[in-house]
Amino acid sequence: MVYITHIRLSGGTSIQHIERVRWFDPAANKSDHCSRQDMVDWIEQKKGDARVKGPYGDVAVTVVRAVPPYLKTKPNNTHEDNLLSLPSF
Repeated sequence: MVYITHIRLSGGTSIQHIERVRWFDPAANKSDHCSRQDMVDWIEQKKGDARVKGPYGDVAVTVVRAVPPYLKTKPNNTHEDNLLSLPSF
């Protein structure tokens, strides 16, 4: 399981414009970054578990199968996607 901690947007301000993510693996105490597509592949192909720390607890990150695919958080008690509340890097 990893936590997505930061995002980088390109070409817009919506979740479809997330270009890169910075993540932290608490089990390995390791931090790194990757492209949106790499995170999509990790979640879908390797059954990875990515989350965001939201105001009401952890929120799962899912893949929207669009062209190109993009990341979003599962709905919770907020109107905004939790990914967009993360700091940029």
